[in-house]
Amino acid sequence: MNMASHDPPRERPASPMNLQLEVDAPTAIKIAEYFEKTGATDAANTMWHAIHHGTAYDRQLRETFGDILFDSREKHCARGTLLRSQFLLYLMSISFPTPKLVAAYFQNLRQLLQGRTKLREPGNVVFGVGTGRCGSTTLSAAFGGLPEACATHENPPHIFWEPLEEQVRFHLDRLRLLVDYFPLVFDAAHWWLKLHPRLFVEFPRSKMIGLVRETDTCVQSFLKFQGSGSGSMNNWAPADNGLWRTALWDPTYPKYPVPAGIVPDTDEAQAAKTMMITRYVTDYNQALRTFAAAQPQRVLLIRTEALNEPTTATRLQNFVGANVTMPARSLNVGNDREGSQRDFWF
Repeated sequence: MNMASHDPPRERPASPMNLQLEVDAPTAIKIAEYFEKTGATDAANTMWHAIHHGTAYDRQLRETFGDILFDSREKHCARGTLLRSQFLLYLMSISFPTPKLVAAYFQNLRQLLQGRTKLREPGNVVFGVGTGRCGSTTLSAAFGGLPEACATHENPPHIFWEPLEEQVRFHLDRLRLLVDYFPLVFDAAHWWLKLHPRLFVEFPRSKMIGLVRETDTCVQSFLKFQGSGSGSMNNWAPADNGLWRTALWDPTYPKYPVPAGIVPDTDEAQAAKTMMITRYVTDYNQALRTFAAAQPQRVLLIRTEALNEPTTATRLQNFVGANVTMPARSLNVGNDREGSQRDFWF
């Protein structure tokens, strides 16, 4: 079962989206909905993006945003459907796993699973980990091609770099329910690395596949999607840094100090961003290698550059005990749209 990922228009550089949220969330939502009803699509999209990104670090606003949208739009998504599941995941991706959204999601998921036979023994969980821009979408698609597997990519809600219990608990509960119906459950996301001790306790037979991409290539790929100049993003800069705009995915990455005296929209600012991303990729991959060395039976490392090689397919098959076959072509090469489809969410 291949369920591809949907990003709530993923954080790509955009000029009209740099608006900062200057009103409270309920008011902003009413304004956006008014624009929608009057046919002012561009204005509505601008406001929605401002809300998404402007609430990045404000948990209360995120919760308010998600619950209000659920109350106003849930009637359009029939219960017990994949559409409703993906709608709820979308809301949690741009807000927070509130009690209302979580209850609605699991009620719907249980209805979806009623059509499947419950397994005599729970299935197994495989986690894909990597920095991002490392081939995780392609790996998710490969697992999605397995019969009777449930494979997702960055399934919401996001887990912050400093994880919040509500975020983690949602995923644990979701995975525990899915393994009752699928022999193999897979999800790839960069946030799994920080949670590996708990994951291995919660799922004693689970395994991890770590993707390691060559540092400079990975950094350049990130830079392409972060943008440059005024209004660009830097997911690794502290909030309210004065150089880069706040973006929805910021809390899911570590933060590094900004060198003193940096002027916005300069080569110096871009160099500082490059330095932060390089540090992130280097530190992440080192942590991944250390973890893999300590748990060789449960963690398999694969070089992104070797992802489509026949020997990699053999290693994967031996590691997970299933005939994992890579897609005919790699996904998200030079873009992030192929990993932004709701089919990768369940």
